[in-house]
Amino acid sequence: MPNEAGNTGAWKLGIVVSGLEVLHKVQSALQRINRDFDNTGKVGTRAMREVAGGTELVMYRMSRWALAGSVIYAFVSSLRKANEEFIEMEHIMAQIQKVMFGRAPLAQFEREAYKLARTFGVSAREVARAMFTWAQQGYEAQEVMKLTRTQVLLMMSANMSASESVDFLTSYMRVFKKTSEDTIFVVDKLMKVQARFAITARELAEGAQRLAPVVRGIWEGS
Repeated sequence: MPNEAGNTGAWKLGIVVSGLEVLHKVQSALQRINRDFDNTGKVGTRAMREVAGGTELVMYRMSRWALAGSVIYAFVSSLRKANEEFIEMEHIMAQIQKVMFGRAPLAQFEREAYKLARTFGVSAREVARAMFTWAQQGYEAQEVMKLTRTQVLLMMSANMSASESVDFLTSYMRVFKKTSEDTIFVVDKLMKVQARFAITARELAEGAQRLAPVVRGIWEGS
């Protein structure tokens, strides 16, 4: 029994001593952290490593791996999108060449498509599709580019879809017997009216499209 009591006491004493040693190490580390913080305004990396046991290094490496992975993914994704746009652009240009019976200046069309895309913040594919629509209607190359510029401007300023803007410009030219040169002026007038009155350019364009035949009939009969 005395031996058991002595052994138990020694075991408890060992636990207390070990606990005190650990507490002393932690307190010493915290004191170093406080000193580093007071001296530099930042937590000392040496003391932090002692407390964290290398966790800081692991987290640093993980953050670098995550950053590298995100950069690589973004790069690959951008390459994939660029390749998809290039393939579709080639397809659209081939269709334009077909409807224009081989007379389409494709290099000039492509430059114009990318230029308008950068200017108005749309995709080059969307601009190329607009070009195809006007080429399909039988317009020549210069007219196709002028009408495309007007259409993209109308889409952005009046918040109209591609089909709506084409319908409006086509109706405007047919009813009032206007050319591609005149279309830019109607967009300018729409924007001026929108700025002066409580009506959007889109609502005005839709109303003008519905009333155009009536207005023309009154004008010609007067």
